[in-house]
Amino acid sequence: MTAQILLSICILIVLAWVCYISLSQEKKEFKPEEKNIVQLPHGVTCYELCGPKNAPIIVLLHGGTIPMCTWNEQVKKFTDAGFRILRYDQYGRGGSQRLSVPYTRKIFSDQLHDLLDALKIHKPVHLLGPSFGGAISLSFASHFPQQVKSIVLISPAVNIFNSDSSLKFPIKICTYPVIGDFIFRTIIKKKVIDRGLELISDPSCKMIFQNQFLVKGTEKSLLSSFRTDAYGDYLEEISLTGKNVKNIFLIRGKNDKEVTEKMVLQTKAGLPDCRFLEIETAGHSPFSGENGPAFTQMLIDYFKECEHSSKTTVQSVG
Repeated sequence: MTAQILLSICILIVLAWVCYISLSQEKKEFKPEEKNIVQLPHGVTCYELCGPKNAPIIVLLHGGTIPMCTWNEQVKKFTDAGFRILRYDQYGRGGSQRLSVPYTRKIFSDQLHDLLDALKIHKPVHLLGPSFGGAISLSFASHFPQQVKSIVLISPAVNIFNSDSSLKFPIKICTYPVIGDFIFRTIIKKKVIDRGLELISDPSCKMIFQNQFLVKGTEKSLLSSFRTDAYGDYLEEISLTGKNVKNIFLIRGKNDKEVTEKMVLQTKAGLPDCRFLEIETAGHSPFSGENGPAFTQMLIDYFKECEHSSKTTVQSVG
């Protein structure tokens, strides 16, 4: 009887392993593009820098899974409004390199710092970060406040593990070795892809988003992010940013189930002087879809306001 049980267990393990291997989509080696890439200390980063030279710079960060194409519909509107735009793919996403080191918040914060340094951007910039990009914006600003003119945080994904977020349970499951790998590949990854396709409105970005899952190391990069401090507690970073950065705009879509009202209010408590807005008709990505045009114009107006206030301050000091 015991032998039969052991045999059954072995068969189940083999079947599970076969299922796991067969569901791998990663067939391509990482191959950087021939243009718009830069070699940074940790790896190759794919970026775009466009708009009027010497204009104020807005850095567009992206969320945890959808790469920089998430901003395809907004870039021209920002540049037409007189801003220079820098956007890039985080390590492990889009056209940037898949790393062999843990994907910590420091890795992502350093990537932005190293990118600005490589592009010789030394003046303060505006940061625009949705979801996980908001968390990285806070991490960067807490370490390099002198390089930040303003921050717009759109439902920043901070402290997921101690929250009421719909993402808490699936991300928590993925933190466990072996079983987390299996469940992510067999169940969660499809949900991640379906979610991304639902959030993305630009057809070309849908294709870029899906194709990144064909590159070896993408799955590992996501799992590593879940297993480090990348999605952890950002209370210290929030506090430091609130003390050292003057212009902060915190935004949430009221229908967002991933970054909940409770989570955003906790972030707001650490940013006592921030501007706050909750958009009644928006969800997790208020900058896409039917809300997109009005939302983008609101951001343009805010960044122009920050530019005007900084010039007024300089003139009054002079």
